[in-house]
Amino acid sequence: MSRSLSLGVVVLAVLATLCGNTASADQPDTRWYVNPALNYIVTDEDRFADNSIGLQLGVGRALSESWNLEWNLVADRIGRKNGGNYDQIGLGLDALYFLYRDPGFAPYGLVG
Repeated sequence: MSRSLSLGVVVLAVLATLCGNTASADQPDTRWYVNPALNYIVTDEDRFADNSIGLQLGVGRALSESWNLEWNLVADRIGRKNGGNYDQIGLGLDALYFLYRDPGFAPYGLVG
């Protein structure tokens, strides 16, 4: 893992700790939250590239008891087998529909 990617993972972990929240089964927590994640990219043979790890950072908020809205920023760097890199950055908007909210288990569907 590169030094900049390692630093990014540490920053995301700190943000997640600072912005953590708890939700009640009766009323959703409407504070803004941060949702850091790691992703793993498996490339196909046509790209002549190595598999890689990427970063994702989501920022969202509950709109109602059933709905959340979340912005996501995704970034990764994939090394080419013949030298150089593919740098990918993406921005997304997701709507999350919760079947029910429970602090222990809250199943949801996502459209984005």
